[in-house]
Amino acid sequence: MKIVNLAIYDFDGTLYPGDTLKKFWIWSLKHHVKTWFLFPQVFVFLKLYIFGVISKDVLKQKVMLSLKESTLKKDLKAFWQTQKPFSWVKKQFESDRKKGYTIVCISASPEVLLQPLTQKLKWDVLIGSPTEKKSPLKLSGKSARGEQKIVYLNAWAKKNKVTYKVISMFSDRLVDKPLLDLAEEKYAVPKDGRFYAGLPRK
Repeated sequence: MKIVNLAIYDFDGTLYPGDTLKKFWIWSLKHHVKTWFLFPQVFVFLKLYIFGVISKDVLKQKVMLSLKESTLKKDLKAFWQTQKPFSWVKKQFESDRKKGYTIVCISASPEVLLQPLTQKLKWDVLIGSPTEKKSPLKLSGKSARGEQKIVYLNAWAKKNKVTYKVISMFSDRLVDKPLLDLAEEKYAVPKDGRFYAGLPRK
């Protein structure tokens, strides 16, 4: 079985300064009546999440369903034209490719929101929180967060009939420690976007 060397990156707060779903939802508020109409419901669910009544996944689903599905592809294209990753990303990816690493982005953000960036950032593998193919705004599995990232990574390896070795892992949050523990090289990305060797502080 083929062995692949992986350079793994979280997305929100690691490659990109912010939370994808939050920023895209705010963008949608400015462009779609539907999102404005459902704003009160999202606000209520946010309060319920803050007080521990509902899970983050339930809140995420409510936010997703407030987006406009019929124009999602066009909206994402327009949204990502206004957004930029951290300045070091392009050079770091080029370095990974020269070393023969497979570049993997694993994010808790819904995968459908990040798919338009695959061609732009040229990572090799994208793993995000899954959504239904016919209804891309409906979550279809657990968020790719913490231990679940390893579950999804293992599923990718099994599907592609490869075994992997994690050479490096970049993240802004300690929630990724299970995956960081697999990496030979660990890098933290604080809010200023300047990564350093070691674990994130929170």
